Amino acid sequence: MPCGPYRIFLEFRVRCVRCKRCKKVKRERLDFLSDSPFYTKRFAYYVGRRCRNETVSTVAKELHLDWDSVKALDNWTSST
Repeated sequence: MPCGPYRIFLEFRVRCVRCKRCKKVKRERLDFLSDSPFYTKRFAYYVGRRCRNETVSTVAKELHLDWDSVKALDNWTSST
């Protein structure tokens, strides 16, 4: 999330476990992440609120994000 002229990135480890039954690798679910592991829920809601008053293109340009990412976050916040 932007903090003045700075952008803040979170870096953390997520545990992965291989299921003995189905042999699939499953990732730890973290409550603060949205459905996309690249954005937090708080940031997704921030983008969704901004999209209510501005166009997706404007929000994408100001937050230095791809138009498709902003649209996906806006759709996610609308469905929750």
